[in-house]
Amino acid sequence: ENISITDSEIRRTLEVQTQQQMVLAVLGIQRFRLRTGRLPAQLSELVPEYLAALPHDFMSGRALLYRLRPGAGDFLLYSVGEDGKDDGGDPAQQADKKSYRQIWDGRDAVWPSAATAEEAKLAVGTRKHD
Repeated sequence: ENISITDSEIRRTLEVQTQQQMVLAVLGIQRFRLRTGRLPAQLSELVPEYLAALPHDFMSGRALLYRLRPGAGDFLLYSVGEDGKDDGGDPAQQADKKSYRQIWDGRDAVWPSAATAEEAKLAVGTRKHD
């Protein structure tokens, strides 16, 4: 019996594995922040106390990409996405995608960051008029 694995099945598996690594990374980042009162400057600060190893991006074969967002008080955590190219954490929709349903439809697959206090206020303000 031949078992054929289509490219889309392989890609989906790699996406799921990468998202699991993102979740582990975010949990490590949050535990680090709770204990130290700050965000890690780089993911390597989480190893080995909060994470056993650097979180893996299965799309690049390297570590997930991470950087602090100065002024925003949060961070950017992302995978290079389906094209394997680092677009600097650009979540904009890929040109060939018809719709944006999931993070993998972006140029890079960017972990959803928490809304800023300002964005949260705006969202609450607009909801009242429904």
